[in-house]
This record gives sequence, structure tokens and C-alpha cells, in this order.
Amino acid sequence: MSSFRQCLHTLLPACSNDTSIAFRELRWMLETVALRRFRSAYFFPRPSRPFPQVHSLSDEGVQHAFEKSCTDHERQRIFRWAWQRGKESRPLQYILGTQAFCGMDIKLRAPTLIPRWETEEWVTRLSSILAPQLSDRKKHNLPHFRILDLCTGTGCIAISLAHLAPPQSVKITAVDIADSAVALAGVNARRLLASNDVEVQKADITDDAQLADMLRAGATGDTRFDIVVCNPPYVSDAEYAEVDDDVRLWEDKRALVADKEGTALLERIAQVAQAGLLTTPTEMASNAKPAVPRLVMEIGAAQGPAAKKIVEDAGFHHVRIWKDMSQRDRCVVGY
Repeated sequence: MSSFRQCLHTLLPACSNDTSIAFRELRWMLETVALRRFRSAYFFPRPSRPFPQVHSLSDEGVQHAFEKSCTDHERQRIFRWAWQRGKESRPLQYILGTQAFCGMDIKLRAPTLIPRWETEEWVTRLSSILAPQLSDRKKHNLPHFRILDLCTGTGCIAISLAHLAPPQSVKITAVDIADSAVALAGVNARRLLASNDVEVQKADITDDAQLADMLRAGATGDTRFDIVVCNPPYVSDAEYAEVDDDVRLWEDKRALVADKEGTALLERIAQVAQAGLLTTPTEMASNAKPAVPRLVMEIGAAQGPAAKKIVEDAGFHHVRIWKDMSQRDRCVVGY
């Protein structure tokens, strides 16, 4: 068996034994190898063999690039990655160290939760809602719009909202309970941001004292936010028992699982957001939905009705469920 076929065969168990998925993952590995040739820290001399545009290659082209464009060292690296993926069920994002999200490469390290496309989708939607409001506030010299991102993980939500917002228009606080997540979010914020600030803090949002300390310690001196966003743990224990090994063995269970059939953190966040985290809403007609939501939380596909009731019971109005592009309930949104 050729080294390429051996590499492909090693990948298959992690790809549902689907050759097309294995080829796709090999493309991503080859793209990463090609990009790493241009890092400033790459060893010298650099490989002189040209590297094709990997994303557009056919399956045969992937094999040719592996065999003819890669150096021996690069092929060994890809085979090591394939072994980690196929034999250890390690997620490819952890192996390669990054995940594309809202036009940026977010750095990743296990066990911090890997950003998913469903989250990227609603973050993009929210940023498009916020953009005209932020531009208007800036034009009228109003204070920065303040965003609180709870359960921040890699910081992908906070950093993307800051990246997509008009310059100098938002101040964002990103919070997580895990030291590893706080450190990683800080790294991503320093790498990726220039024109809007993201302050990363450690806090347990289930602890009232820590929550109060977090607010008092805010770098801006303010104590309330205009909007709270969150991708909280919302998987039930029963659902977690069925997840794949690449999730169960590698990603932080605290970032995935919640009590009360996955709704405990939804309830907690809605309550504390309404009670103490959010600014007082401006007066409006009772039948008029404001332009910008005050709470956006990601939810499980089967949690729409329960999440809507939780947010309504917490005192929010005009509560909506946003669906993802697969037409599954994905966010609960309160005004």
C-alpha cells in the first residue's frame, strides 16, 4: 500500500468510513502544510517544490500533491496528523490548531470548545443587525455599545462581533469559567483585534459573588451592558451519552452539558441578565419591537419552546426563536 493510501486508510475511522470525507480532511491538512511554508518561523531553506491551490484539487490531485509537492518531512507530519485523527479520535481543528470563523482564523487548543458553523451563522446575523445602530451611535458621539459574551470559550463570538463592528464603536467583555479558555480567548483577542476592545475575564456565572466582582472589575468602570450574548452549555446528559468520541474525549464537558435537560444555564443567564447585567431599556410602545435585541443565546434544536418560555418568564419581551440554515431552532432572542 502506498504511503498516501495508508494515510487515507488511517483517516477513515474518524470519517464514518467515507472516503470523500477523508479526502476533504486531507485537503485541509495539505492547505495547512502549504500555509506553514510561509511562516516567518519556518526552518530554512524553504522547500522549493511548488504547491498547487489545494482547495480546488480533485481527489487525484490531492494524492499527486501529497506525493509530489510535499517534502518527506511534510508527508511525515500529515501522516502523524492522520494517525491522531483516525486512531485517537482527535478533532481535526485541534490537530491543525485553528478554525475559520467570520473571516478569521481562531486559534484552538483542547479542551476549549470548537466553534461550529451554526454559531458563526447567528453571529453574522447579529452583527448585521447591530451595524447600522452602532454607526448611528458613533455619528452622534454616543457612548460605546457594551456587549457581554458569557461562556466565551475561544472568544470567537466576542472577537467576531468586535471585528465586524465599525471601528471604536463597541466595548466587549468576554467571560469563561475555565482558565484554559480565558487564556486562549486572550491570545485570540490580541492576535486578531485592532479597532475594538475585548476584555477577557474569568468568572463563574452561577456564583452571585463572582458575577458582582466581575462587573465591579470592568475596565470601563461601567456595570451594565446593552446586550448579553452566549453559547452556553445546553446538551442534556442523555444527549451527551450519544456524542461521538471526538467530542466526548476531547472537548470540555462543562462547555457542553447542563442540568434540567440542558436548560439550566439558559434559565440562569436569562434571569441574571434581566436582573442586573443589562442597561434599562428605553421607553417604547408596548407593541413596538426594538431594533436591537438585548439577549441572544444559542440553544439546542429541540429546546425552542422551552427556551422561549424561560426568556419570557425572565421578563424579556418580543421573544423570538432564530433558526439556522438547516431550519432547526438555534437561538432564543429577547428584547
